[in-house]
Amino acid sequence: MKPLLSVIIPTFNNRGVLSASLTDLSRQSLRKENFHVIIADDCSTDGTFEYISRLLPYLPYRCDFVKTENNSGPATARNLAVSYAEADILLFLGSDTFASPNLLWHHLYEHKRRKEWPMACQGTTLWHPDVADEFSTFLFQSGLQANMQALKNDDGTWKTEVPGWGLTTNF
Repeated sequence: MKPLLSVIIPTFNNRGVLSASLTDLSRQSLRKENFHVIIADDCSTDGTFEYISRLLPYLPYRCDFVKTENNSGPATARNLAVSYAEADILLFLGSDTFASPNLLWHHLYEHKRRKEWPMACQGTTLWHPDVADEFSTFLFQSGLQANMQALKNDDGTWKTEVPGWGLTTNF
């Protein structure tokens, strides 16, 4: 069965945090057969490829793991992963992203609800306390990260109707 959503994760030298991110994906409210994860390793030198390769059989969802030919940066890894995607809808995650249990469901829902193509959907990203630093905290609190404050109405509620763009709150 073709998945409804392909999750794209580029990574480089991030095996410990990536492992935690993959665990969070196993807790998704979206049924496991409805999504497919593709991880693209950008020639990590910390054993990421070997470590994640051993972890794959234990994941409760389908996950493919590919490797770039040369260390070329996250865009190349991301594009490689996209070439393996089977779903019409893609979700791009960082290898250090900890997904809330409803992230995939909300993302898919927003795409299905809007029925606009092409469409981008963006949610709020909060840094996990284990990886947050002073700068990332400043970015979020100041509203500079994707200018999320500009996406609020005057009464503080989130704007939900912006042409060609959807908001998911990831809660």
